[in-house]
Amino acid sequence: MTYKRRVSALTRNLRPEYPPLVWGKGSWVRDVQGKRFLDGAAQTFNLNLGHRHPAILSAVEKQLQKIDYASSRYGEPTMLALAEELVRAAPKGLSRVNLRMTGGSEATECAIKSVRVATGRSTIAAAHASFFGETLEAMRISGNYPESALIFPRTGAAHLRAGPCFDAWSNEDQCTGDCSEPFERLIEKSDDVAAVFVEPVNVNAGVIFPEKRCLQALRTATRRNKTALVFDEVQTTFGWTGSMTASHYFGVTPDILTAGKALAGGFPLGAALLHPRFDVLRYGEHEFTHGGTPVTCAAALATLEVLRGEGFLNKVVEKGNRFRAALDSIPISSGRIKVRAIGLVAGIDFISRRGRPQPAVAARVARECRARGLLVRVSDVGPRAAVILKPPLTTSERDLARMTDIVTDSVKGVLSLLT
Repeated sequence: MTYKRRVSALTRNLRPEYPPLVWGKGSWVRDVQGKRFLDGAAQTFNLNLGHRHPAILSAVEKQLQKIDYASSRYGEPTMLALAEELVRAAPKGLSRVNLRMTGGSEATECAIKSVRVATGRSTIAAAHASFFGETLEAMRISGNYPESALIFPRTGAAHLRAGPCFDAWSNEDQCTGDCSEPFERLIEKSDDVAAVFVEPVNVNAGVIFPEKRCLQALRTATRRNKTALVFDEVQTTFGWTGSMTASHYFGVTPDILTAGKALAGGFPLGAALLHPRFDVLRYGEHEFTHGGTPVTCAAALATLEVLRGEGFLNKVVEKGNRFRAALDSIPISSGRIKVRAIGLVAGIDFISRRGRPQPAVAARVARECRARGLLVRVSDVGPRAAVILKPPLTTSERDLARMTDIVTDSVKGVLSLLT
């Protein structure tokens, strides 16, 4: 009764679907009713080192004994050290860092402001079914809010029907080699495109990611037309692809890279890493009160240290290969499900005989997984109707095998629903 009364105090968009979680350790959580679950989605796709990683807890505790907050007007040592480490970890050329933000949406806003000031242009180009955050300008440039009443006026963004490398709404399943052409045509025709925003891995739409050649072609076209290329890596830093960033994985360096979620092992922190040409904002134009605090920066430094540990990312690659192989082996008629995976991130589509996505089946599989003790997510961007798995990078081989076994059993349990 107390729980229900407390929930009623929340706004409608915050009311939970499930009983509260009260404990977490590594890849496991437990709810208030005592049921244990494997966390196959790292909560909000953000706990790259799992729950309560000892290195992060230790760093936070030590920092709290020194200073817990400092204004951006002061050069607090932890934030300065993190800025230096992020430049070291970033693709070469991204040598400026803004850390005074709490998450990916604010990092997106920083990127939008920076490219518009630096280029003197206003339009942001992005694919349909893209998602860059929930602040108003981030929503405006996201292709996921085509009819939202929150966005008015509907200016400043161009949403393109790109190929399957970039767009979950594409009618094609396989790369045709020209997925970047819609962007190329736009920036060559218009003199007002400030930037192309791309998610190297669109997790929310079902784990959509490009062929390297298409991303490289887009990089060439943006440079040729003096248009900025921005990578939204909120979902892909740090370690999820088996590399420090997806930019490293694809071998393509953007002009701006945005980070959040896993940057501080789940603590609230966002960052924008910029080429010096886009370091154009002045004091008071993008730094937030609770961004880049000493505590969150200490957590981020500890996260980076773990990721840089001997063989850590190599192990992520190895785990990812076995993870993909296990998901590929789910016994089902050819073409009825499709698995897309990169590193330790995977999306599973459920397809009808007529080739159409089946969201009801994906939702049922997610419920079956939960009933068997595994938390997963279902895509909520675009039409893919995919079950999404993004477990912590620290998940043991045994627990990864258990996850894939549960997914396999859950899929078998709903085969009759495939039409």
